Amino acid sequence: MTDKASDLFLLMLNLVQLESGPTIKRIFCEAMGESFPGCSFSIHPESRDENHDIPLSTHKNSFGHLLPEGCEKIPPEEHSHIRNAARMLAVILEKRKQEELLKEEAMQHRFLAEQIMNLAPLPIYTLDIAKKCLSYANPAVHRLMKAGPRVPAVTEPEVFPRHIHPDDLVRVQGQHEKLKASPDDTAFTIDYRLVDFEGGEHHMRSIEAPYRRDPVSGETTSIVGFAVDLTEERSSRTVLEEKNSQLADALKEREVLLREIHHRVKNSLQLVSSLLELQKGSLAAEEDEVQLEECKLRIRSISRIHEELYGRSDLTAVEMNSFINNLTAEISGTFGNGGFPYKIEAESIRLPIDSAIPCALILNELVTNAFKYGLERNSRGELQGHISIRLFRDSGSFLLEVSDPGDGFDPEEVAGKGSLGMSLVTSLADQLDGSLSTRQRDERFAVELSFPEPDAPRAYR
Repeated sequence: MTDKASDLFLLMLNLVQLESGPTIKRIFCEAMGESFPGCSFSIHPESRDENHDIPLSTHKNSFGHLLPEGCEKIPPEEHSHIRNAARMLAVILEKRKQEELLKEEAMQHRFLAEQIMNLAPLPIYTLDIAKKCLSYANPAVHRLMKAGPRVPAVTEPEVFPRHIHPDDLVRVQGQHEKLKASPDDTAFTIDYRLVDFEGGEHHMRSIEAPYRRDPVSGETTSIVGFAVDLTEERSSRTVLEEKNSQLADALKEREVLLREIHHRVKNSLQLVSSLLELQKGSLAAEEDEVQLEECKLRIRSISRIHEELYGRSDLTAVEMNSFINNLTAEISGTFGNGGFPYKIEAESIRLPIDSAIPCALILNELVTNAFKYGLERNSRGELQGHISIRLFRDSGSFLLEVSDPGDGFDPEEVAGKGSLGMSLVTSLADQLDGSLSTRQRDERFAVELSFPEPDAPRAYR
């Protein structure tokens, strides 16, 4: 390397250390003038002489032109040194410009981060594990801690640990030790209580992760975290739990009262039935006794509904399968002589009380009527055939069917002739928004009640 090239190389090394673009240009021009006696150098945005001026540019940017003056007597071989120096100067200026852009971008990012931290509603902080203090705390931390100008700064040593609730301090410090030894950047969540400078207690939930590590040991030296104040949420939850508890107690009390009502209604209906039984003894005509017995069965049908509800946990609906079995057995036993043969096919259907009572009365009338008119006795006095009772779902409706081996009748026609039982059946069917129909098939007569599945309880009329 020639002395000239060596001087220019050292010049470039010195220029690389400088930070200011204008300073680099000035020192370059001065050094070039010393290296080439009799010449002067300057840098201008525009070129004055395209044959002599040297552009200072890279493939990305242009930094003007190097204007040499008085260099006509320089040997031609030294002109290459000037051009090489100009190219290297352009590279240095390009590098410096990129560094300035990166520095400006970093400053913008830092400003943005500071603004986000300042505006963030959640407390955000960094904590020095060894010093046990906050190395940074955003304004939300100061607001949470109620750190006014007369109280110690929240970032002073030992301030933060002193404001962790004593019962939670060991657990919080234990998490920090886990973060200190954590080999990765896994975040941890912890709930604890924080006491502000005015003595107020806050229920906090922090999410923390490693922030800085020791370059030698790899241990976490600082952690970053943000916190959520759960005090209002916990207070609201406590109030809600208290209200739920009060509602549960009120519901339990209501259930007890409702159960007691069903029990008392059942007992009252049984009392009415007993009074009718006593009255029956004073009747002279057999027909009057039969009518009184039918009245008792109707009362007993309603009483059975309340008895079913009293014995179950759900006080709003009746399980019709067991109810039909119990009611039919009771009706059968009422007629004596071993009752009458019957078969029951009932799906597991639950009806609200305002639908169950009309259904029970209709069932009582149809079963009683089937026994009285649908079954015949042989020469030995034995009942022939059986009564069949079915309850099932059919395309969004319920179908109650009572059949017997008798000849049959028209319910509306019978009701029109003054039959109390059939008049009651047609009236109750209307109450259920249902329809009555009859059919004769396989030597059996059936009365069918079809009524829609109730969506919600209706007023019992």
